[in-house]
Amino acid sequence: MVICSKPNDQEFTPFGRISLPIYYEDTDFTGYVFHANFLKYFDRAREEAIGLQFIKELYQAGKHFVVKKAEIDYLRPVKHGDTLVIESQVKYSDSPLVIFRHEAYVLSSQVDQKGFIAVKGQIELVSIDSKGRPRRLPKEVQSHFSSKTGNNSGVSDGKYDKY
Repeated sequence: MVICSKPNDQEFTPFGRISLPIYYEDTDFTGYVFHANFLKYFDRAREEAIGLQFIKELYQAGKHFVVKKAEIDYLRPVKHGDTLVIESQVKYSDSPLVIFRHEAYVLSSQVDQKGFIAVKGQIELVSIDSKGRPRRLPKEVQSHFSSKTGNNSGVSDGKYDKY
């Protein structure tokens, strides 16, 4: 049995940044971004940060991630024509649980300057095998995350070695 306890107490590590324009199709009848779209935006940010080819290789090897928990805090509305910048951070260990924090900023009129923060989210993913059972975070994922963050937080502390 694998226990999905929280990764150790290390800080979140910066993991990626994307920007995307807000199109009419992203909005509801009020002209503001439909609330559920932020889950899609955060998913895109994670995929871009992790790397689409790496995710494809994991899938082909029977190693997957599923969402365990999603929390979103809507601070200010985002409207059609805005540009969002989503910054992602990650926290992981050899536990099956990987936690991503995302912050969505509306780009200000100044070039590449963050404007106001519109939405914050925290998404917890669980590493599973091809049969849907939780498994410790694979070493190749820990190494991949470490190479992208420059953080060695994925090195086993021995805490979960019995699983």
